[in-house]
Amino acid sequence: MEVKKVLIIANLFHASPRIPILAKYLSDFGWEPTILTVPTTEDPRSQLVFPADFKEKTMARSFPRSFYKNHWIHNYKLLFNKFISEDNIKFTKIDSGLWGGDWGEYGNIIEIRI
Repeated sequence: MEVKKVLIIANLFHASPRIPILAKYLSDFGWEPTILTVPTTEDPRSQLVFPADFKEKTMARSFPRSFYKNHWIHNYKLLFNKFISEDNIKFTKIDSGLWGGDWGEYGNIIEIRI
């Protein structure tokens, strides 16, 4: 079976523990997840509790917090453009009515076709 790769970009402070658990299950179904996130701090509220075999199945890498100081969509677009043609990247704003709120930057989907 061919392993499919997926890059998950998340601020884990807001997504914990959903992202690590999602990544664990993705690996169980033939995906190779990599998580790109901000570094965790000494603040116990930002510490993550990973599933037991998380580190065996998932690669997690951190980005400096300064990367997030501007609007994150713009920063990711700049990052992706270094590796992927502009034509293959699509940023879609999700209507807040679909997910029940207006969280601004959290209402975006990034679709990359390689």
